[in-house]
Order: sequence, then structure tokens, then C-alpha cells
Amino acid sequence: MQSRSDSNFKGIDISNWQKGINLNQLKEKGHEVCYIKITEGRGYVDPCFEENYNKAIAAGMKVGVYHYWRGTSSAIEQANNIVRTLGDKHIDCKIAIDVEQTDGLSYGELNNSVLQLAEELERLIGAEICIYCNTNYARNVLDSRLGKYSLWVAHYGVNEPGDNPIWNKWAGFQYSDSGISNVNGSLDLDEFTQEIFINGASQKATENKSFFTNARAKVALDPRSNPSDNYKDLGEIYAEERIQVLAEICDREDYLPVKYWKDASGCESSKVWVNANKDYLEIDTNARSFNIVTELDARYEPSVNSKRMGYVKNNERLYVHRVEGDYVLATYYAGNGYKTAWFTKEYIIKD
Repeated sequence: MQSRSDSNFKGIDISNWQKGINLNQLKEKGHEVCYIKITEGRGYVDPCFEENYNKAIAAGMKVGVYHYWRGTSSAIEQANNIVRTLGDKHIDCKIAIDVEQTDGLSYGELNNSVLQLAEELERLIGAEICIYCNTNYARNVLDSRLGKYSLWVAHYGVNEPGDNPIWNKWAGFQYSDSGISNVNGSLDLDEFTQEIFINGASQKATENKSFFTNARAKVALDPRSNPSDNYKDLGEIYAEERIQVLAEICDREDYLPVKYWKDASGCESSKVWVNANKDYLEIDTNARSFNIVTELDARYEPSVNSKRMGYVKNNERLYVHRVEGDYVLATYYAGNGYKTAWFTKEYIIKD
């Protein structure tokens, strides 16, 4: 494990225990990253989450959220609590799953639950995940299946956290729970590397991986079985509900294929069609939004020989679903509604 370094980002993590904290002062003192407790278990929401989030944004800090895992609630219930509470709020850092107690579960059961929670967050909102724990848990409780996620480790009184068999580096290091005056209660102090940030390892659309593109219903929507007037009524998507835009070619401007959450069990598995106009649908701020630096052709297939669907102008936004070789599959606004097509990757840059 690496030691602390002046090149890292200074940070803090807070909850309702630090109610009234002055984040502007902390930002002025060089604390750039602020992790905020959002939820715990299946139904608890930190009572200061909204206040702390708004203050961190106003202070110009890089914002992350952490969820306190509980073994008394299912992973699905906990994931839905996080997604419901986060809504379309912008975050800069990976969602942290805080693992500090077993709640009577065996180590195997604990790891199964934490892994299922992480994977459910990936499925529902395309979240990037980090695991928060102390050195003892990293050594003796957690197992190697969680090693695919970044580590935020707590170890006080040392310059370098102790080794463990799963991770050989940390993205976050909580090195103290005190040290700043004029703060209500104790305050955790952290250092973070670039890895803690969403898509921190790559600032361009160069990874051969899939992203989730989610949206918000601005008004009540009728999910349709097909994109026409001759359709089966499939219920209702309420205003402010979140939906997942599907990663498939769509050359229409009137309807867009999506999935949606129809109950607490998660995302509805069947494809439905909804009105694709901006007056009805808004892509989430947390979607992988990319800027283009030149006019680009929208194509039906990832090939220069493919038929053109249309084009997008310089400085318009693309919401990327998938990267394959030299092309990206992305949703864009075509004037009257959203479409999804393939674009050349070379001229697409992450903000």
C-alpha cells in the first residue's frame, strides 16, 4: 500500500454528526473532496444529506456519497434506497459502500450481500463503486471478489495503511478522525488519489466497456409496447421517476426505447417506448456525457461504410452507452427528440 503524498487530494467525510459544518472554510484550507453520508440500510436517509450536499456543491468541492451497509436489510432494498435518495444529483466520486460491522452474518454472507449491493448499483444506475473499510476488515473479513472495486481504507495514526491480501493500493485513505478545530463532533480526514473520481482512470471515451444512460421523466409518461398509435397500455411512469435508456439503435425522434422501475424490486426487464422529446424526458446529469469537437455523422453500424442516420454539430452532447473499437454507441438530441446511433470515437472528449 502506498503512503500519503502531497500530490493527493485532501478530503473529509461528513454526516449528520457534523451538522452546521462550514465547508467553505474547509475548502479554503485545501480540502477539495467531500464524501457525504446519504443512506443506511433499506430505509434510513441521513437527515443532513440535502443540506451537506448543497453546501459542498456551493463550496466548489468534489462530491461523493457513502452508504452505510447493514446486514439486516437485503442488498436490493439498500440499492433502491441509495438510488431513490440520490435521484439526479451530480456526484464526482465513486459511490462508497461503508462496511464496518457484520450484523450477525457470517463473513461469506456479508461478502455476498456487499457484492450484490455493488452489482445492483452498477445495474440500476451504472454506478462506479468503492469499498470503505478499516485495515482489519480488508485483511480478515472481506474477500477477493470485492477486489475489482476501488478501496477507501481507514487506518489511524500511520502514514501508510497496513497491507491486505485483496488490494495493493488505495484510492482513499482515512488517516484521522480528528485534527480540525471549530467542528461539531469529530471530523474524519482523508487523502484521495485520482482513482476515486468517476471515470478517473480515463478522461476520454477510450475504454471498451458499457455505460448506463439514465433519464428522468419530466412529466407522467405512458409506457408503450411499440412506438406507434397502435400500442398496448403498459401502465404509467410518474413524473420525476428514473428510467434507463436502452443501448440500441433508434432512428426515431418521437419515441425512445427504455426500461423503468415499476416497483421496489428494481428495473423492469421488458422494453417499452416513451415520448423522446425534451419536454417529456431529460437525460441524467450523472450519465456519461461527452462533448464533440467537430461535426460528426450518426451511423447505423460502427463502420465508416455504414448508412448515415444524420449528424450532430460541434459542441453538442453525446450520452455514451458503449465503446467498441473506434466507435461509440450514444444517444443524442436530434432536434425534436432523442436518437441513438454510432459515432467515431476520435473526436469525442469527456468534460
